[in-house]
Amino acid sequence: MSITTVETIQGIINNAKALNLTPAEVSAIKSILTVLQAGVINESRALQEIKLVDANLLEEYTKVAGAQVSDAAASASDMVVTANLVASSVTTSKIANDAVTADKLAGDAVVSASILDGTIVNADVSATAAIAASKLALDSAVTSAHLVDGTVATADLADDAVTAAKLADNAVVSANIVNSNVTTDKIAASDVTTAKIANLNVTTSKLAGDAVTANKLADNSVVTANVVSQSITTNKLYTDAVTANKLADNAVVSASIANGSIVNADINDSAAIAASKLALDGAITSTHLADGTVATADLADDAVTADKLAGDAVVSASIADGSIVNADINDSAAIAASKLALDGAITSTHLVDGSIVNADINDSAAIAASKLALDGAITSTHLVDGSIVNADINDSAAIAASKLALDGAITSTHL
Repeated sequence: MSITTVETIQGIINNAKALNLTPAEVSAIKSILTVLQAGVINESRALQEIKLVDANLLEEYTKVAGAQVSDAAASASDMVVTANLVASSVTTSKIANDAVTADKLAGDAVVSASILDGTIVNADVSATAAIAASKLALDSAVTSAHLVDGTVATADLADDAVTAAKLADNAVVSANIVNSNVTTDKIAASDVTTAKIANLNVTTSKLAGDAVTANKLADNSVVTANVVSQSITTNKLYTDAVTANKLADNAVVSASIANGSIVNADINDSAAIAASKLALDGAITSTHLADGTVATADLADDAVTADKLAGDAVVSASIADGSIVNADINDSAAIAASKLALDGAITSTHLVDGSIVNADINDSAAIAASKLALDGAITSTHLVDGSIVNADINDSAAIAASKLALDGAITSTHL
């Protein structure tokens, strides 16, 4: 019974050692068997490929294995060889389909005209073909699907070829960036977060003028050492921000205080401000003084004038004994005699000459005649009619009869 070409080729592979086949030859024969079994080539073509590996292989196989070969193989052993052919006598019609293998082609034998347009597929191109880019119509033709993942190396990329749009999200990592090549323009606004900045790496020179606003500062993050001396101006201070605890001793001077801004509540009860520090001349009025607080020591000598005294304000206790002199009493004072301790106190020197009139003398004054300068002073007009009695006439008066109205007045009783 005849065997198949597949069995023949499989037998050759199985007897490779006895046939002294090299590993390369065995590999080539296995490839022939594979494409034959896949129906890519027919039996005739397969046997032709076997003879290309070794022209005497089929005969050697029959000797070594003592086995039959397929009818096709037997026929192949009787085929016409190159030596039997006249040069250029094998025409296209004489060549079976798929009969001309790569090994049958001389170097540079296949030119563009030999290749049917559109017939070269990927498998036709050797993995090491290294076809020059200039031989390929690549403009806009190579897509992502043509590229093996991970095979596009740096050298394959033209300068500036990889744009932002070509980068996947999170594709660029630190190792992809040349040191010192990330400039300000490369960073999106507000994209550098706190976590991206190493501690203590933001120095003064890295900050733009006015870059650090109040919103950028953490609470309590600005300490004294961060503030340039004399740099905190009035408009930098929040209203009511400077408390008493924030002021150094003797820090507040006159220039620090707005005119007219100090009120009573600002002054400590025990401040004891020296009078020399106050512009008091003409400034202290009655409303500034607490009732009953102006003591004798507070009053300058002669400071309390008559105009300063309220009606009935001066009482006996207010007047030093013996201090009221005549000039102190108003000419029209009309002090009642009962207010004066006059008994035995009024002497002639106290009386203005000629100032005592009749009304001044009490009806019962009984002024001794010796107290009166009567000599030649008493006239008829001074005497009340009928008021002189006998006792008033001195025993030695020797009144002249002509002074007496005796006519008809002398009676027996007068004699």
